[in-house]
Amino acid sequence: MKKEIHPGVIVAVIVLILAVVVGIFMTTSNQGTEKVDIKQLDPKSLEDGEPIKRGEPGYKERTTDPD
Repeated sequence: MKKEIHPGVIVAVIVLILAVVVGIFMTTSNQGTEKVDIKQLDPKSLEDGEPIKRGEPGYKERTTDPD
């Protein structure tokens, strides 16, 4: 005689497997994130450089630029 598995048990097993997979993903993806103290950084490294001007190499025109 074949026994049937209750649908609630199947759903519980699927939810448990998903929880384990998500838990493993969360613990492995959060490695290497450490806070940086801004006071210890060089102020020159925080400054933005001059933007590239029209005609210089690397400049990409926007579609909103007037002709």
